[in-house]
Amino acid sequence: MVSRIVKAVPGTLPRCMEGKARMKKPDGSQSPVTRTGLRSLVPLLIVTILLAGALVHSTPAQGPATILYVDADATGAGDGSSWGDAYIYLQDALDRANAAAGSPLEIWVAAGIYYPDLDSDAGHVPGSRDESFTLTRDGVRLYGGFDPGSGITSFDQRDPAEHVTVLSGDVGRDDDDADGNGIAETWAGVQGGNAHHVLYLDGRAPHPITGETVIDGFVITGGQADGSWPGDRGGGIYCRAEQAGSVCNPALVALAFHGNQAVNGGALFNDGPHGGVSSPTLERVV
Repeated sequence: MVSRIVKAVPGTLPRCMEGKARMKKPDGSQSPVTRTGLRSLVPLLIVTILLAGALVHSTPAQGPATILYVDADATGAGDGSSWGDAYIYLQDALDRANAAAGSPLEIWVAAGIYYPDLDSDAGHVPGSRDESFTLTRDGVRLYGGFDPGSGITSFDQRDPAEHVTVLSGDVGRDDDDADGNGIAETWAGVQGGNAHHVLYLDGRAPHPITGETVIDGFVITGGQADGSWPGDRGGGIYCRAEQAGSVCNPALVALAFHGNQAVNGGALFNDGPHGGVSSPTLERVV
């Protein structure tokens, strides 16, 4: 296990974030997001992470995999079976994925803004800081950057730069967001009480999370890990594996962290003490 400092330099963007993009607002309208605008969202960050292994290139899972579809603008049956009948809340897809341990599963997410306190069946608590996008099993691949409304529906077509997909911890919907893109541009834009972790990856034994779990093509914003342990670490992503036999080694690809706070690890905290291993692989992450 190797401890390194990873520095995000202004103007050095993941390939998924280069070029001109458009952000889908909550009301369905769009506003341009230029390369310059995106660069302003990436101030000089110094993020301490635990990093081991080689970088990976994300591809669809090998072999048959169930695909669940998520689109905040979908109007169909809402069962996740197709773009027309997509879940409108990401939590519904994650709840189903966590309950289906063992089978390979992909979640394709359309451009938009998604919050961890919202779902369709009241299984999550609106406004609760304890809500996160949680994975408790291996073999789940989350992919952002689709836009069914524009005909971007296949894996080869997806473009996270053009079709920005935001995972936000702003459970109070009150962060500073003058441009309406759903992204806290700096940690100072976090207002009120946000989710302690935007993403919570729980690799504690006996359910390790390996490189077969992929999170690819998202903006992660508005995490606020200012609580008591473990709510004091990993505002953007908390990767948990703090006991013998525990593993949290997902592949994190083409992610942009903006405006996350924490006592320890605003963007990412890898927690692997007492014989655990928490060491994700990273590619094009700022």
